[in-house]
Amino acid sequence: MVDSPLAVQLHAIGMAAAAEAVRRRARAVDAEHVLLALTAGSSPVGSTLSAAGLDHDTLDGALSSERARSLRGAGVEPVAPEVLTSTPRVSRPGWGTSVRELIHNAERPTTRVSGALETELAVGILSLKVGTVPRALAIAGIDRARVLTELRA
Repeated sequence: MVDSPLAVQLHAIGMAAAAEAVRRRARAVDAEHVLLALTAGSSPVGSTLSAAGLDHDTLDGALSSERARSLRGAGVEPVAPEVLTSTPRVSRPGWGTSVRELIHNAERPTTRVSGALETELAVGILSLKVGTVPRALAIAGIDRARVLTELRA
């Protein structure tokens, strides 16, 4: 069976997102990990996000700040990442609810042009109203409406 370009692209994004989830010691791959994967690449979508101030380091820092803020809100003081150690993961993390919802709700690319899927995923993630990503983007001061406009252009 020959893989379609869309399937190959989705697999590559999924693998990169899973690697981001492992790096952040997450149990599941969620929308934040997909967005991290998209910002880490040198694709047109990654370049657009970076030009809008949403590069990998900025997003990573904002997600860490969001996590610390959420923990403090629950009365738990965050622990420095270097203090946390664990047995290396032997399996990939599962797919989180936000990724399943993202893929379910994402508009299908209307063309087979390289990058169309990345654009649709980025638009879907940046369009989320609640959750970790919107809170982290607010912390980073990212103008989501502006970024969405640039992605759709």
